[in-house]
Amino acid sequence: MRLVIAVRIVPNKLGSFEDWILGFASAARAQGHCVTVLTSAPVAERLARALAARGIAWRNWESLVGSMQSAVRWFQTNADVVHLSLFAPRHPLCLAAYVACGSRVVFQDCSSTPLDRTEQYRSLRTRLLDRITFAGGVHVVGVSQFVRDRVAQQFRVRPERLSTVYNGVDTARFTPSGDAEIRDRDVRTRILCVAALIPEKGVDVLLRALPSLSDLDIEVMIAGEGPERANLEQLCAKLAQEHRCTFLGIRNDVQDLLRESEILVHPARWAEAFGLTIAEGMASGCAVVASRVGAIPELIESGVSGLLFARDDSADLSACLRQLIVDRELRLRLGNAARTSTTRMFELSQCIAVHLELVEAILARSERKRSSRI
Repeated sequence: MRLVIAVRIVPNKLGSFEDWILGFASAARAQGHCVTVLTSAPVAERLARALAARGIAWRNWESLVGSMQSAVRWFQTNADVVHLSLFAPRHPLCLAAYVACGSRVVFQDCSSTPLDRTEQYRSLRTRLLDRITFAGGVHVVGVSQFVRDRVAQQFRVRPERLSTVYNGVDTARFTPSGDAEIRDRDVRTRILCVAALIPEKGVDVLLRALPSLSDLDIEVMIAGEGPERANLEQLCAKLAQEHRCTFLGIRNDVQDLLRESEILVHPARWAEAFGLTIAEGMASGCAVVASRVGAIPELIESGVSGLLFARDDSADLSACLRQLIVDRELRLRLGNAARTSTTRMFELSQCIAVHLELVEAILARSERKRSSRI
C-alpha cells in the first residue's frame, strides 16, 4: 500500500501528535507499506531524522495546493489510501484527496469548536456543503464520542463510515515520577498549565483563580506560546501574581515538567475535541483539573480520575485547586486513578494499531470492489 499521512501541523516540537505521526508511519512501514508524511515546515530535527532512518518520505503539503489539478495528480500517483488530520473538511488538500482517491480517504476530525456554534447558526449553504463533502464515501474518524456525534449530526455520515478512535499518548514517555519525595513533599505545590496561548484555551481563567489562593504556597508554570502571551502577562501583573507564575514558552520537555508537578490545569473555554494535554497529565500521574466542555468528561470521571469545573468559572476552578492543594492524599489518589485510566483507554500503541487496521481494511475493501467489476 502507498499510504499518505497528511497532518496540518508544524512539527517543530516533540509533542504527542508528533509521537503519533512517527508511530503511525513507522508501524505502516514495518508492515511493508510505502509511506509519505505531509506536514508543514519546519520539522523538528529529531523527528526528521527518525522518519528518514525508517525510509519514510516527507513533503511539505503547502507545495501541493498551488494547483488543484497538480495536487490531484500527485495523490493519484503517490497514494492508494490517504489519512488526513487537523485539516478543515473542505481544505484544498482534502478536496484534492477526495477527487483522487474517493472512498480510500480517512478524515480524522480533531477540531475543537466554540460552544455557541450550533446547527441553527450555520447557513443552509454551509450545511448542504458539509453533507456533500463526505458523500463520496470518505471514512470519518472522531477523536472522541463527542466529535463522532457532532460529525453524525453535521455531515450525516452513515454509521458504517464513522469511527471513534481516541488520541493516544506514549505511556512510556509520560510516566509518574519515580521520586516519591516530589509528589509527597510537604512544600510548595507546583501547578502546570500546558496550552497554546489563545483565548479559547482559557489560561486567563487560571490566572483569575489565583488571588483567592493567596494563603497557599503554590508555584504556577505555563508552558506554551501564542498571540495572547502579552495580554496574559499583563493580567498576571494586574492580579499581582508575577511572583507565583512563570511563562515558559514552547517546551520539548513537557514530560519532565509533568513529572515535577502535582496538578495539571486545563481551563479550555471552547468545546475540546479531545485534550491531549489532559491525557499526558493523567499518564504522568498528575491530579488533573479541567473545564467541563466538549470531550473532556469522556477523559475524566470527576472525583475519580480528576476534577471538572464549570467553563469560564474561575471561582469554581479556585475551589477545585484549593481542595487538591490542601489534600495531598486526594491528589495522589486521583493521579494514580488517572494513570490507570490512561493506560487502559489512551495508550498510543493501541491508537496506532486501530488506525493502521482501518487504512488496511479500506484498501482491501476497495480492491475487492475493483475485482468484482473485472
